[in-house]
Amino acid sequence: MKTHLIILLAAASCFVRNAALADDFHYKNILIGERASGMGGAFSAISDDPSGLYHNPAGIVFSQENYFSLSANAFSTTTETYTNVAGGQNYTYKSQSLVPVFFGMTQSLGKHKYGFAVIVPNSELNDQEDTLTNLSQANGAVNTFRRRFFKQDMTYLAGPGFATELSKKVTIGISIFGVFKTLKAIDHQLMLDNPLSTGTYFEQYTTQTKTTYGLLPKLGLQFMPTPRISVGLTAAVPYTLSGSGKVTTLKSAEDASGNLVTPNGTFTNDKTLSEAADQGYKIPGALQLSLGTALFFSKTYLLTGQVDYFGSASSPGFNPQSTLNLSLGQEVYLSDVFALRSGVFTNNANTPAVVVGRTNQLTHVNQLGGTLAGALCKPGSSLTLGLSYAAGTGQGQALSGSTAIQDVSLKTFAVYLTGSYQL
Repeated sequence: MKTHLIILLAAASCFVRNAALADDFHYKNILIGERASGMGGAFSAISDDPSGLYHNPAGIVFSQENYFSLSANAFSTTTETYTNVAGGQNYTYKSQSLVPVFFGMTQSLGKHKYGFAVIVPNSELNDQEDTLTNLSQANGAVNTFRRRFFKQDMTYLAGPGFATELSKKVTIGISIFGVFKTLKAIDHQLMLDNPLSTGTYFEQYTTQTKTTYGLLPKLGLQFMPTPRISVGLTAAVPYTLSGSGKVTTLKSAEDASGNLVTPNGTFTNDKTLSEAADQGYKIPGALQLSLGTALFFSKTYLLTGQVDYFGSASSPGFNPQSTLNLSLGQEVYLSDVFALRSGVFTNNANTPAVVVGRTNQLTHVNQLGGTLAGALCKPGSSLTLGLSYAAGTGQGQALSGSTAIQDVSLKTFAVYLTGSYQL
């Protein structure tokens, strides 16, 4: 098989690398909680419902008695497009999911509160078939690239929390989440030479699985200097407990004489976490801080803002950079039973900016998003329907080993349906 075709195949394999890490590039892919998801995720200074176990466990002290909440991500879709990848053509990743993203409850224990929550902060499902044609008309050059790509990438959190008052103005809380991350991917690539020449082909079939277990403890403080002002602070550091993974690659080709060949043989890699220093199964242990303020102007209107900091970390295969995200939200009761919530937020990438002249750089796209939600609130229960949209542009490198830089656009849209009930 011709050298240029093998080079192009190696380049195309970078699609798997970029796609497999896409969820790890950002921290606000899914907004968690009934009120928080409608206010751009700005909730650490409030946190008075079961989602406070995630945002700031100290806030659940102020939740209703025996509170239960369920959020469903009714629909979410993500589109990531690399422009002018090959032959002037674009390449697009599309992900769609339909999953419950939050279940939580809080209970009273004297003057204290405890609770339990199950959360899906990341959910990605790629299932697509693509064809790039007319890449080159040169004799013996690659004319057609066909790809069948499937990837399921999920992160689950589950665990308890506890909160109590230190004084009439200060509360403290802690939650400890078990972390389960799973990745399954199948990537089938076929490359055909110009049919007017030899008609040779190169084929590669790759399967990948990853599983990681960890812990995410969160410590929260909430301070209310006056009944109209609240300040919340949350700190967390994730830990990896164990993990494993496997990558299998099968290659086949036909040479100019029509003979079947197997270039580079078959490659299989099956390692545990301790052995796989280069496989990226470890959860980056970066410090996470959230600082928020809420202003309760009246019984019917509040304004809240939040700053989220994610520290840099050293991780096999990927070193996240320190990242800041901002969010601002408001809630207004238009009547005794209907509340309108809205917000804006950033979802910045934790990858470094792409630099001219380098190869194999990770995609860097910062997003700006907005949320809008309407809630029907009655004594003892509530029902919320919300929308979230975020978009941004940046740069990336779709082709491994190439210094070529592509413009990248990233768009995310989600519909949330949440219900709460006081037992």
